[in-house]
Amino acid sequence: MPAVHLISIPVEESQRFSACVVRFATVEILVIAIYGFANRYREGKRPNDLLLASMIPVITEVGLPFIICGGFNEPAEKFPSFKFFQDMGAVEAFKWHFAKTGVMLPPTCGGSTRNDTAIFHPAVAEWIYDMSVPSEH
Repeated sequence: MPAVHLISIPVEESQRFSACVVRFATVEILVIAIYGFANRYREGKRPNDLLLASMIPVITEVGLPFIICGGFNEPAEKFPSFKFFQDMGAVEAFKWHFAKTGVMLPPTCGGSTRNDTAIFHPAVAEWIYDMSVPSEH
């Protein structure tokens, strides 16, 4: 049987993501880490939007609750592809924390941006109790 490619070959060869399934007790979660392209690239945020969009077939085919995390180099909700996640009820980590606590978490990247974040499947978001951005890291 030929291999099924859920991710396009150019995206796969970019080595800009890693994915695995993690089991928490009896629940399996698809965890995807993204290493976004720096903003110095000529096309601006488009490569990162395409990178995030290329994860859609993966999460659709795998069918598990997911966490997509990493350095997006732009607020994740600014990408056109984020609408897919938003429409399914997924939430971005900083927005989730603010909605739950009324407190905005401090920025990451040495206190400069909130572009290092996570997108949680709605089921995963229900399981989260709290989160923090420690200043020493």
